[in-house]
Amino acid sequence: MSRPPMKMASETIRPVLLAVTALLATAACDLPGRTVAGAANIRTVEVSTLRTAPPGAVTWCTGRDTVGAFQTLVDSYNTTEAAAGHRLELREFPGAADLWHDRLVDRLRSRSAECDLIGADITWVAELAANRWVYDLGPYLAGRREGYLPTTLAGGHYDGRDWAVPFVADIGLLYYRTDQVPVRPQSWQQVYAEAARTGGIVYQGSPGEGLTTNFLEIAYASGGRILSDDGRRVLVDSRENLAALRLLTNGIRDGAAPRAVQTYTQDPARRAFEAGRATFHRDWASAWASVRGAPAIGANVDAIALPAFDGGGRGGVLGGMSLLLPAYSDNPAGGLRALDWLTSEQGQRLAAGRGLTPTLAALYDEPLVREALPHHQALRRGIEQASVPPITPAYRELSEVVSVNISNALTGRASPAEALAEAEQQLNQVLRRT
Repeated sequence: MSRPPMKMASETIRPVLLAVTALLATAACDLPGRTVAGAANIRTVEVSTLRTAPPGAVTWCTGRDTVGAFQTLVDSYNTTEAAAGHRLELREFPGAADLWHDRLVDRLRSRSAECDLIGADITWVAELAANRWVYDLGPYLAGRREGYLPTTLAGGHYDGRDWAVPFVADIGLLYYRTDQVPVRPQSWQQVYAEAARTGGIVYQGSPGEGLTTNFLEIAYASGGRILSDDGRRVLVDSRENLAALRLLTNGIRDGAAPRAVQTYTQDPARRAFEAGRATFHRDWASAWASVRGAPAIGANVDAIALPAFDGGGRGGVLGGMSLLLPAYSDNPAGGLRALDWLTSEQGQRLAAGRGLTPTLAALYDEPLVREALPHHQALRRGIEQASVPPITPAYRELSEVVSVNISNALTGRASPAEALAEAEQQLNQVLRRT
C-alpha cells in the first residue's frame, strides 16, 4: 500500500498552538507562566500572548527506545523545523524503567536544566506533579482534549490538574493459540477453563510491577479497586478483589497456569509462550511483533482485548508514556513546541509506523495505521475499556505492597483473604506517610 505524502510542519501545527499557546517565550527563554493562587510553586502555561518559541535546540530526555521510533521522530522533527531554526536532541537513559525513574528524579530534585522535555511512565506523573517538578499543562490541553482516547488523558491528571500529554499508549492483551482455541474466549473464567484443558496460561507472576498490573487487570474487570478516586482511601480488601485473586490462585492449584509462573517476569513468560509451551499469554501490546515472529507459533497466534469477568465487566490497566515539561528547563517554550509536534497526528502516525500505539482516536481509522498495527481493533478496545493505575505519588510503594502480597497468595504463603487483608494494612501505612 502506498503511503500518503506527509504534510510539512507548517501545515500540521494545530490552530490551537498558533492562536492560543503560541509557545510563549521571553528573552530569557522562560515560558511565561504564573504561580497559581493557593497552589504554591505550581507553574502553569500562560496562554494569553501570541509569540513563537525562540530558535535553538531542546533536549528530550526519555528511557531506552528498543524499536528506534524516537530517533525516527527526532529526525523528522529536525527536518520539518530546520527552516524555523528549531532542533530536537534525543537523550536516552539506558536500563530498566526503575533506573530511568531514579535518574530522572535525581535531575529534577537537583533542579537540573539538562532536560527541556521529558518522557515518563504514566505511573510517575503524580509523583512529579506533587513535587512541583513539572508544568501544569491544563491550559495547553484545553484545546486538544477531544482528540484523545479519554483513558489516555486520565493518566496525566492529578490533584485537579493536567500535568502530562499522552504520547504512546500500551495496554495488556490476551495472546492465544488459534490452532488450540478456535473460538475466542469471552471471560476470564473461560480462559482459565480452556487453559486447564489445553496448554495452560502464562503471565508475569513474579513479585514486581508486572504482577501488580496482571492482578489489577482482572480485579478491575471484577469491579475491584486499590484506592478511591481521590487516592485517599485504601480499597484493596474487597470481595471483588478477592474473586479476582481466587481465580489466579485456583488457576495455579488446578493446573491452568504452571507453577513456574510464580517466577516469571515479562521476558520469560513471553519466551515460554513463543516456544509453544502455553496456549494463552497475557502481555503488553508492544509484544505483538515478537510473538507473531516466533517460528514455533507465529502463524497460529492472535491477540484480543482482555476478556470480561463473569459477574463483573471488562477491565484493563493503561500503560505507556506521557510527555511533560520540567520546571527547571532553560527553554520550556521550545520544549512545548517539540511536545506539540511529537503528539500531533503527524508525530503519532510516524510512531505507529514503528509499532507504537497511538493515543489520538482518529488515527485508528487511517489505513496507514491499520496496516502498521494489524491488531488495531484489540488495541483500541483495550484502551477504551481500561482504567489508569492507582494515581498517587506513592505508586512505587503501592505497587510493591500489592505485588508482594499477591505473590504470597500465588505461592501459598497466605490465603487470598489473608493476602488482601495484609495489603490493606500495609497500604494504609503507605498513605499515612505520603
